[in-house]
Amino acid sequence: MTKKQIFIVLIFIFLIVSCEKEKKTIGKKIEGDFNGDDKTETATITKVKSKLFNNQELIEYHIVFSDSTVKPITLECPFKKMQLINEGDLNNDNADDISISYELSPDTPISQMNTRSFNNFEWTDIIEVFSINVGSDTLSGETLQNIVTKKNMSIIYNTYGKNFEFDENLKPINCKKTRKEIKLK
Repeated sequence: MTKKQIFIVLIFIFLIVSCEKEKKTIGKKIEGDFNGDDKTETATITKVKSKLFNNQELIEYHIVFSDSTVKPITLECPFKKMQLINEGDLNNDNADDISISYELSPDTPISQMNTRSFNNFEWTDIIEVFSINVGSDTLSGETLQNIVTKKNMSIIYNTYGKNFEFDENLKPINCKKTRKEIKLK
């Protein structure tokens, strides 16, 4: 083989390797290995139905997975904007964990999140529902990916409590940020 042919072959190999699809980790549809079988599953939020309860619309959502062995997550809530976040393996069980982010209102930067893990064919809370301040990002962008992090043998996140108020411009007041840490075994 000539140097030119070797160069062309190397470029071709580089293009094949670099064209590997990147996993989608934030959005209404994400990818990850949620059951720890070393295969990629897709998780998708679907709106099932809505109903009125005490003059407030409640929406039933299902988060369904491409692998039927992963049990769907059912949520009934008034939130209209949600995002899924693949958090990676937070609890050292060799499976990706998932956070669900809920926008409380399009008029406020405060949202809520919940982080879950799929173990023994059931979803369990790693972190119960907590409040977050997404600022002007309104549940989009890489900031969501960094709200829950793992450092050494701990899961770390910041919460804003549940008892905050809003001023006339719908900015949160009396809203204290607290760093929480969950030690892993």
